[in-house]
Amino acid sequence: TTIVSKYHQFEATTSSDAPTNLKVTAVTDDTVTLSWTGVENCEGYAIFRWDAISNSYTTVGKTSGTKFVDKTALSGTQYKYKVRAYIYITQNFYSGYTDEVTAKTTGEAATQLGKVNVTDVLNVRAEPNTSGTVIIQLKSGTQVYIVKREGDWYKVRAVVDGTTYTGYAHSDYI
Repeated sequence: TTIVSKYHQFEATTSSDAPTNLKVTAVTDDTVTLSWTGVENCEGYAIFRWDAISNSYTTVGKTSGTKFVDKTALSGTQYKYKVRAYIYITQNFYSGYTDEVTAKTTGEAATQLGKVNVTDVLNVRAEPNTSGTVIIQLKSGTQVYIVKREGDWYKVRAVVDGTTYTGYAHSDYI
């Protein structure tokens, strides 16, 4: 395949074929596992997820193998995925996309978005009370997904550095 960039024209050994047979192989409350049939002479694969909240496809990860676990999925949420191969020669060059697959995580769905509104940090707790164990502290302005209300507390879900945390925060601070 001849690849032309604004810097060079050169020969590259890469398949222009898209990966095939994209499948959902496992689903939990907050993960979706995908697998596909790879193509020869590529450096890796980029995994894209359609998110109804953002209303667009975004890259959720890259891997050199033919399996990927999306650890940023939210429970009770439906997603669409597609994958494409790439090589890097001064920039990424991509193949076409796989066919799209759909997966719905198990568990409770988030009902709305919220933002942390505090001066410093908000303690997200394991139980809906001030004596509950602190799971994570969230900075002001952090986006959270609200699962449900329990009295004066929200059950919230936040994704921080690729890990999903679920706990309780007082409704005055969301």
